[in-house]
Amino acid sequence: MTNFKWVLGARFGTKDEFKEAITNYAMWLANDEAISKKSFNRRGSLELKNALFKLR
Repeated sequence: MTNFKWVLGARFGTKDEFKEAITNYAMWLANDEAISKKSFNRRGSLELKNALFKLR
């Protein structure tokens, strides 16, 4: 899972593989851009400029 390529509709074999991929992505994103309170819109969604997906 270290060289995972994020694509729409990606499937994971197990729940643990999914959790590992999300954890690695979050760590990569945290190193790239700090999340501030201003990143949240009025609906409570988190939208970052460089993110590959939106957290709602």
